[in-house]
Amino acid sequence: MFLQRDKGAQDGIVWSFPSGKVEKDEASFDAVIREVKEETGLKVIPECMLGKNQISPDLCLTYWLCKRVGGELKPESNGATSNVAFRPVSEIEDLIAPRKLHHVIAEYIGTLPRREQTKSRTPNPAPRS
Repeated sequence: MFLQRDKGAQDGIVWSFPSGKVEKDEASFDAVIREVKEETGLKVIPECMLGKNQISPDLCLTYWLCKRVGGELKPESNGATSNVAFRPVSEIEDLIAPRKLHHVIAEYIGTLPRREQTKSRTPNPAPRS
């Protein structure tokens, strides 16, 4: 799973998933692609919606499972993201503030085989010469 760290985050852990608002006349599928690209540098294709959380009459959060299809992992140059990283699923609960780890994500993590929960997809650094 990949995470972003908000600018201004102190030593306290303030990591979250990429997020944003759907723009006028934009489909939520397209908003996912746009927001992930803006905030992380990655090109993704949303594969399925994991669930929704209606926060208020005017705010509904949707959670998507995405497939990476390109791009380079890098923080947003002029936005609110100071760092981005791939982390094993097993570390997610320790990195994200409990209020930001919605039950939809927790339930999805619980469905993964154990080996997927501990596997990091961060490439190993190149050997030094």
